[in-house]
Amino acid sequence: MKDIPSQEEGEKMQKEELKVEESEEGLTNGWKMFNVLMCGFAFMLVFTAFLTTSMAGKYIIDSLKLETVENLEIDDAFFEFNSSNWPEESKGENITFEEKEKKVKKSFVDQKFGDGYISLSIVYITFCLSNFAAPGVVAFVGHKTTMFIAAATYVLYILTYLNPVPGFLYSVSALNGLGAAFLWTAQGDFLHHQSGTEKLMARNSGTFWGIFQCSLLAGNLYIMFAWQGKEYVDTEMRKQIFTIFAILVTKKMLLFAPFIIFDGFFLGFYTGVYPTAVGNSKNLENASAAVGLCGLMTGVGGIIGGGIFVFGSKIMNRFSRVTIVLCNSVLMLSMLVFVLLNHPFSANIAATDEQPKGFDSVKRELVLYIAFANGFCYTVYKNVVYSSVTEGFAGQTSYAFALYQFLDAGSCAICFFINTSINLLTNVCIMFALLVFSIITFIPFRRIIAK
Repeated sequence: MKDIPSQEEGEKMQKEELKVEESEEGLTNGWKMFNVLMCGFAFMLVFTAFLTTSMAGKYIIDSLKLETVENLEIDDAFFEFNSSNWPEESKGENITFEEKEKKVKKSFVDQKFGDGYISLSIVYITFCLSNFAAPGVVAFVGHKTTMFIAAATYVLYILTYLNPVPGFLYSVSALNGLGAAFLWTAQGDFLHHQSGTEKLMARNSGTFWGIFQCSLLAGNLYIMFAWQGKEYVDTEMRKQIFTIFAILVTKKMLLFAPFIIFDGFFLGFYTGVYPTAVGNSKNLENASAAVGLCGLMTGVGGIIGGGIFVFGSKIMNRFSRVTIVLCNSVLMLSMLVFVLLNHPFSANIAATDEQPKGFDSVKRELVLYIAFANGFCYTVYKNVVYSSVTEGFAGQTSYAFALYQFLDAGSCAICFFINTSINLLTNVCIMFALLVFSIITFIPFRRIIAK
């Protein structure tokens, strides 16, 4: 008969079993952290080129058009275009022959190359619509394979800027949007599987976004120096769709949605609209190189924003997500005010020599502060979004992340689309309204998931 262990021996066995469990848990957590780090570095490498292209794309194509106009070779194609597009005399109009010729040349060049805002709008519209199919694709193919294949569409998109003819540029933009939906749904669910709790998700998402924001450094460092002194430069899928919508009609998601929509509009603003406004503010000395400096400071802000959730996780966990959002919004609002004071309102649309509304010239120091605040605020908001999805939609994270990306990308696409006709003042007013409404709905959302 087996001896019954004494109380002392029993306690000793329990301690040893506990040590083994803690050791195994530590080993598991170690590998999960390693996975988060590898994911972060992989995304950093892919998005180093993509974000640089995205932030400067509109400006690059506009510069290409200017250069082409100046060096336009008069051939049969131009003569044919010229004969049907030469402006007719209007009553009371007094423009010279040279001005008419320049106008025709600009129109001829405009139809030869695509538009950066339209390209990015197509990316995010396709991104938005493709999120319905993303959970099924990720479940069938797997996280890693999905992310690898989807990343290839980013590379192809970047290559289109070598010769941005409209048909090819816009087709690849749509393909990139498709890949983006699969990539980010897989990334969000992958990060969830490496976490499990809100605190771990906050740490892991902070780690990921801190590393990810480094993607803004290298490419924009290149721009800052290289552009110095330059003047221009998809029966299962149907089930997936309705499952996603069944999340959508819950009280939690309806309260969370405004925050996501604001996040998407902000994404469009800081990755495309503001850098364009910097480059177009010709009242700023060396404005072209400042686009790279702007991207660099946005990356620094993002790294620091992600870093506070990693290295300062014990302190940050003492604060509620509502408190974090409110504090971050104060910084966000100050940034929006300085955007209006420091740039001509039309700078997001076209190059201008106008003075800003608040100063006699565009202040480089404020450009750096605004860029830093853009990166910092976006990373903090993103951390709050990821941790809230993990806690608020446990067991449904794949669908929740897909819906999140749908709303986020849709809002971002709208931002790019309307920026062909709205100025910075309207941009700031829209973001302010979205921010206030998102805070009003985010507070009861957090109260519901805290119960």
